[in-house]
Amino acid sequence: MVWWEVIARLALAMVLGGLVGMQREFQRNAAGFRTHTLVALGSCVAMLTNEYLYRTYGGSSTDIARMGSYVISGIGFLGAGSIVKDGVRIRGLTTAAGLWVVACLGLAAGAGFYIGAGVGAVLVVMILTLMKTVEGRFMRKKERIEIGLQMRNQPFQMAQVLQVLGEAGLSIRDVKMADTDEKWVDVTIITTLIANVTAEDISSRLEGLKGIRLTSVDFT
Repeated sequence: MVWWEVIARLALAMVLGGLVGMQREFQRNAAGFRTHTLVALGSCVAMLTNEYLYRTYGGSSTDIARMGSYVISGIGFLGAGSIVKDGVRIRGLTTAAGLWVVACLGLAAGAGFYIGAGVGAVLVVMILTLMKTVEGRFMRKKERIEIGLQMRNQPFQMAQVLQVLGEAGLSIRDVKMADTDEKWVDVTIITTLIANVTAEDISSRLEGLKGIRLTSVDFT
């Protein structure tokens, strides 16, 4: 293998990984530009090393696909580190999948499969940008609402809050309450929107309850 082709493959892997990483960086994900670039570059180096061993020692003693398969399986550890649980919601699944795809793009670039690597990177960016709009507009039927409030530390206070939210068409997913003996307790209620309801509707219903101070209503 000539030296310029080695450099070309490494450069292509960096560009493709960086292209996907820039999109994730703009979305403020934990794994951004540098992470994706490094994953693609490392995968490319692994594939080039595999090909070098194959050319140097011959096909009888070296499996050219072995190191690439190790990269694909090993990248799962890095992807798993980007997945976190936030209450009832799981974050980072798209980032983990993106890291796995970037590793595959790096392997393709390292193997000299330029068309597959280039077209694959373009399709990945399209999925991460265009498909997110389609998903949010046409496929997402339930919306997550996080309600923050202060509640007087008295019996049956939480029961009446949950009843009011249920009557408003909200499905309760999680309740976080500070463990304190103070007169007022900070409470966060995570719900799923089933019926058409606005933040004003929620505010008016909760503000009518005694011993309740509404602090925030966030649609996510």
